[in-house]
Amino acid sequence: MRPVLGAIIRHFAPDATIQIVMPPNAGGQTLTLSVEQYGQMLREGWAEYSQSTYRVEDAVIKISSDGQTARLTDTTIEAIQVQGRTLSSRTHEVVSVALANGRPVITKSVGTVMMEVVPASQR
Repeated sequence: MRPVLGAIIRHFAPDATIQIVMPPNAGGQTLTLSVEQYGQMLREGWAEYSQSTYRVEDAVIKISSDGQTARLTDTTIEAIQVQGRTLSSRTHEVVSVALANGRPVITKSVGTVMMEVVPASQR
């Protein structure tokens, strides 16, 4: 089951930034995206794959002493099937959250990706 895009995007502040640090085997660049660009990237990516798994490990939340901000870290593990290949990734995420009108919103998200491609013949 694919996630609902709106359910993800609504957790971001309108001016949030999303950075994705890609591994060398996927170009090695750092993408810096707006919330709108991130939503478009997710929409296009989800249209390409037929199956997926997703889980989060090692989640840690640290709330500031004044309760106005927080920092979340975790490792996200995903596997998707695209054109007969399985793409597996582990992403170390660091997410900054702040209260906006009494509601916690993501103000910045940085994900450092490690990726492996497994051809169909090796599964």
